[in-house]
Amino acid sequence: MVIQQSSIKIFMYCLIVFLFCLSCSSNGNEDPAPATAPKPPEPVLQDSIPAQPIESSSLTAEYPTAPTLNWAKEYDDFMNLAGSIENTSANLPVKAEELLNAMPPTDANTPDRLMMVAVVGAVAYYWEDNPEKAKAMAVRAFQYRGDRTIEFPENWQISAWLKSRSYENVKKLVQAKDFVVSSANAGHASFKEGNQAFIAQSKFMEGLEMYKKALSQGIEDTELRHAAYARLAACLFKAQRHDEAEETFLHGWLLDHSIALDFGDQETRDFLEGLAAKHPED
Repeated sequence: MVIQQSSIKIFMYCLIVFLFCLSCSSNGNEDPAPATAPKPPEPVLQDSIPAQPIESSSLTAEYPTAPTLNWAKEYDDFMNLAGSIENTSANLPVKAEELLNAMPPTDANTPDRLMMVAVVGAVAYYWEDNPEKAKAMAVRAFQYRGDRTIEFPENWQISAWLKSRSYENVKKLVQAKDFVVSSANAGHASFKEGNQAFIAQSKFMEGLEMYKKALSQGIEDTELRHAAYARLAACLFKAQRHDEAEETFLHGWLLDHSIALDFGDQETRDFLEGLAAKHPED
């Protein structure tokens, strides 16, 4: 009886140990719960602001563009106004500046047109009694052509103006043109070559080219400049270009009636004396 009770106690003790070990084993094999990764913070959404259109003015304010200009048309209109410079001289300088500062078409005629605009601008400034700006514009006119020469608009011919304008306006145009020619001095050497050809050797065609070149390049000295007009007129007469001879002669004679006319052959002298008598001193 005692042995049986002892057996039962041993059995119960073993069962308790077994159950205890089983419990511990079960707890040891369980995977630990995975750590929960922190969620990224939710982005803070700002109030939606609609994009504002960029005004075109804000784009061009820092980089201004040249104003749209129909240069060819503006040039033609400008030259038409120049034909009546005695009435339009107040407006022509501003228009000349606009054309010279704009972007003209790039073609073979551009240097000639820019030169002509500057010439007209210079004469207009002179007409408005602004010799300082007239000189600056005239100097500018000599710089556009490769050979640094100038010429004047065809509708500024003195012989034609004498028939349709007052003598006062004719005289002022002659003075203005002469002022422009005096604004450079590259023609001084050509004037000397003309004297060598025409006065010394009677080669009037060579003299014609040299005197014409001299006046188109500019002569500062007044006496030499006026002599160049008379001597070019003589050469043109010898070349049977009588109308051009008279036109050229007037540019010097209307400014200075004391120009010497004692050169060339007798026929040439008679022609020049006849022009002088046709246009007596006023």
